[in-house]
Amino acid sequence: MSQTEDAADAGFTLLEVIVAFVITSLSLTILFQTFSGGIRAMQASQMQLKAVFFAQSKLAEFEAISVPGQPMKGQSKGLVWSIEKTQHSEFTCATWLAVKVSWPAQAAPRYRKKLQMTTLTFQGLNC
Repeated sequence: MSQTEDAADAGFTLLEVIVAFVITSLSLTILFQTFSGGIRAMQASQMQLKAVFFAQSKLAEFEAISVPGQPMKGQSKGLVWSIEKTQHSEFTCATWLAVKVSWPAQAAPRYRKKLQMTTLTFQGLNC
């Protein structure tokens, strides 16, 4: 072998380096998009869970206090809520308590995610 043949076999060509760089770049891009999608999904589920706990809390809080027919509204920690207590149509001792909670969607803040929880409450056996 001559020195020219050894020098030619010693390294990578420019084309091989560019192809390797493109493959690495595409792989990293796909990997980062996968991770960012997972993070967005985790944040969305955390917000949904926060809304569920908040709605349960409001149901427990207003079960005994609120008067039927008078809706209440408010905002707390990025959540907009409303609660309404209505008389049951057939049972005079029963009332419906409905809580609606909404929050901005992460992907499109002009849209809102919504959650509604409803429960039936009874005043007691003496009614």
